[in-house]
Amino acid sequence: MAVKIQNSFTLAIKRSTVGLYLITQENKMTAPVRTPSSSILLDGTEEESNTKNLNTCSGDLTPAKMMAHLDSVVVGQAEAKKKLVSATMMHYLRAGLSISKQTDKEGLSSFAIHKTNVLLTGPTGVGKTLMLRTLAEFAGFPFIELDVTKLSPSGYVGDSIFEAIKAGIESLSAKSDYKFCHKYSMVFVDELDKLSFNGVNEAGWYRKIQGSLLKIVEGMKISAGISTQNMMFVFGGNFEEMRKNRKGAGKKAIGFGETLVDSSVAEAETHEQLMKCGIMPELLGRIAVIGELEDLTKEQVKEVILNSKASPYSNYVEALGRVGLVVKASDKEIDEIVERAMKKKIGLRGLSSVLADFFMPHILEHNYENKEGK
Repeated sequence: MAVKIQNSFTLAIKRSTVGLYLITQENKMTAPVRTPSSSILLDGTEEESNTKNLNTCSGDLTPAKMMAHLDSVVVGQAEAKKKLVSATMMHYLRAGLSISKQTDKEGLSSFAIHKTNVLLTGPTGVGKTLMLRTLAEFAGFPFIELDVTKLSPSGYVGDSIFEAIKAGIESLSAKSDYKFCHKYSMVFVDELDKLSFNGVNEAGWYRKIQGSLLKIVEGMKISAGISTQNMMFVFGGNFEEMRKNRKGAGKKAIGFGETLVDSSVAEAETHEQLMKCGIMPELLGRIAVIGELEDLTKEQVKEVILNSKASPYSNYVEALGRVGLVVKASDKEIDEIVERAMKKKIGLRGLSSVLADFFMPHILEHNYENKEGK
């Protein structure tokens, strides 16, 4: 329904999974409306804080802010960051447009922003999942992660893609700290390269899974109240052979580079290589942006340890500090940790393993007795 308030702004009262809230024509969500069945607000705070405005679709979120936050968490990967931030911003605007259509039937509803789905290629442990999760949380979108290696085509034994999406959404139902409801979720579909095939039998199986993916990416109703129409999909995969071929042939930038011809050729070559990997052209046609992540250098791994907000080293230090255990690696030890992590050749996953070994003796030898009163 709609109501009139001062300054002649028309507001829509929209029901969310956690109550009601107001949306202005400027697309700014204001104080939620008190209802007998809900006292939790859309941002997860109690009703006493209902004067706090949410920055959803209000213009407060900008690409510069997203990039700055992403840089504080993920080291390197500048080009991939630009593409993912741009796509996320379009998803943010698309969500705002969808909401505003309920209050402006004559203006913004006359056009629509198409989905900006993304494919991120690159070796394991370089930050694909972390990048997307960080942006989703920062922008206020629910985040769902799927692993295609655990999925089966619809109608077969095992979890279908439809069931996996439904389960992911249902797991979000208990949370109320999202600025957007689940229909605007950002869905990360990892290990897409595992759907490549070498034989006829494999081709049939994997193509059926890709066919299911195609349906949800295009937008479909999965069950009552659950549709993928407005969800943003980001695919991830190693695609090692493709990346080796690109390096061997002299990698070209994908996008608008120095000349439109060069960028168009590079994009066409990438799509051709992806199809050779067994990815259906119909599915590729629904992916608007392709970003490539690089292996991390020693300097970047060290920067992750010392400066990243997501540093596993800092997590250990902080957690152990809370029980009175102060551990700080020397510069020499940090360099050794980096060297050992690089030798594992699994990116930051190797770093976590090395840090676990480094902190283990300190954890086991510490006296955890309560020091209070001593």
